[in-house]
Amino acid sequence: MPCARVRLAAVVLAFSVAGCGGGDKPCLSMGAMSDVLARAQLVRLDVYDAAARCDGARIADGAAPPMLSKAAVAGQPITLDVPAGHHALVLSAFADAAGTALVGSACVETDVRANQPACFDLTLADLPDAGSGDDLASSDDGGGGGGGDLACSDVTSDVSNCGACGRACSSAHVTAPACADKLCAPACAAGWADCNHPIAPAADDGCETNVYDPAHCGACGAPACNLANASAACPAGACTVKSCNAGFFDCDAKAANGCECAGKDSGGGGCCAGGSCQTAHTDGFGNNFYDCETTYTETLARDAAKASGFATPFGNTCGANMTEKVICGQSATACTCWVWADSAANNPATGRARRNTANNTCYCPNAGDQPWN
Repeated sequence: MPCARVRLAAVVLAFSVAGCGGGDKPCLSMGAMSDVLARAQLVRLDVYDAAARCDGARIADGAAPPMLSKAAVAGQPITLDVPAGHHALVLSAFADAAGTALVGSACVETDVRANQPACFDLTLADLPDAGSGDDLASSDDGGGGGGGDLACSDVTSDVSNCGACGRACSSAHVTAPACADKLCAPACAAGWADCNHPIAPAADDGCETNVYDPAHCGACGAPACNLANASAACPAGACTVKSCNAGFFDCDAKAANGCECAGKDSGGGGCCAGGSCQTAHTDGFGNNFYDCETTYTETLARDAAKASGFATPFGNTCGANMTEKVICGQSATACTCWVWADSAANNPATGRARRNTANNTCYCPNAGDQPWN
């Protein structure tokens, strides 16, 4: 692309422009330093496109961000390679090295032609009401995102220039943007929070944290949901049980203790009436099982038989005086019976089981046989 070289001698109020192949001999002699420049610690040159217009010593409102922008310590030259064509040039002087206290500016519109010198005057004018400039966060040889617009006078509370000119507050998951003390302080959409609070010159990232995520549920810095025997969810900023691990159930519907009940779902769920846990039992022969029975009942005895592998146990009565109520399981080669009630006055056999593996004859248990519960 054809270009021209712009050289600013920061100690004078004039520029010289030469073609890419030419020298940089000034178009006019160097003058004395102005009062404005004498007060400056930093100067910046912004180059705008053909559509930009000067409004006195500043760029007119509505201009696009500068194509090129470069700053230098007052007294040092600024050199920029500028594309040929019509441009608006703005020279700004700042009283501080951070580029926040604007003390003067100059603006000129000019045509830059390749391999032809162009001369123009940028005499700095006092701007007592101009306010602050930007902090040069976006100023370098490659241009910046709006950093050269002198209309940027408030980097403390302007959501379009928060912390630095051209540094807009992000709209990501934001319902109402705000800027306070040079930090974006948005109102966030439900389920999102602003946890990072980036400081200029870093770009703002809006409300970046999903607080409906179980990894940080409910707030910035919140610990991950950690529920016993469960996978967690965070649908409204509070930890809830998403699913239970195999063999566990959430019977009291309280997320704080997760899936608190060990048990077995035999088709009706793994919980008992009133949200209570199942009770752990043993058939007396090394097989454990769960059900909702807490005392010896026919149901408990049938569950014990099923835990021993008998799919279709049957009930009977036996004993010397037919006082025992039993549930038996019988196969082709064995029989086991469990007493769940015995009305005998002496040595009742309730809670006893008897297994015959010699053949499939069923025998009534007595008080000295295998305990089960």
